[in-house]
Amino acid sequence: MPDITVSEDVLKKLRALRRPGEITDDQVLERIVGEASGERERRLRAYEAQEQDIQSTN
Repeated sequence: MPDITVSEDVLKKLRALRRPGEITDDQVLERIVGEASGERERRLRAYEAQEQDIQSTN
């Protein structure tokens, strides 16, 4: 299994984000990374759905 090194401050912040049912730090990280990925996809879809300004002279 891979190891990562984080500072005590980062570990405290990670554990502060723990939600009910999340027992391990791995579970917390898995949720956070999944949410971040979903947010990136949501922003990309919103950007692609915007009507682009093709009249700009910039």
